[in-house]
Amino acid sequence: FESVGSDESIPDNNVTALTQDATGFLWIGTPDGLIRYDGYRFRHFDHESADSTSPGGDFVRSMLTARDGQLWVGSNADGVSAIDPISGRIERFRAGDGDRALSNNSVRALAEDRDGSVWIGTREGVDQWDPATGQMRHYRQRFGASTSIDDEQIIALMVDSAGDVWIGSWGGLGVR
Repeated sequence: FESVGSDESIPDNNVTALTQDATGFLWIGTPDGLIRYDGYRFRHFDHESADSTSPGGDFVRSMLTARDGQLWVGSNADGVSAIDPISGRIERFRAGDGDRALSNNSVRALAEDRDGSVWIGTREGVDQWDPATGQMRHYRQRFGASTSIDDEQIIALMVDSAGDVWIGSWGGLGVR
């Protein structure tokens, strides 16, 4: 193993999430923001509360590189951001945003299904963003007809090869 970065490049050397985009950049989530590493340099993307084109929240909890190239970044308290790494365009999703609203702004897990929907695990259930309709669907307590989430505090999501969505919560494991 080889150490990469320092306190100057990665604050406190604390990494909370990792993903790689289609161009090969490594994206690093930290409690102090989002960082992109190109193999030589670290570039910080800081949250600016007055700037809706900045990533939401400084404390990055989860990340996902979707098949369409979008980088999804879940924050501890400011929702989720969808970032286009090519154009730099950022779309933010937060609780209270109408049809796009999240259940809660604390996003702990992200996964993508075969249809391109992004599943978002929050502290108050699971949300499903459907890019085809531009709508957010919420699942709380009851998840599907035959299974339930024992606790709405979601901490892990995974889509398996059959297309089932696995949900890990403080109360156990569920599947849809």
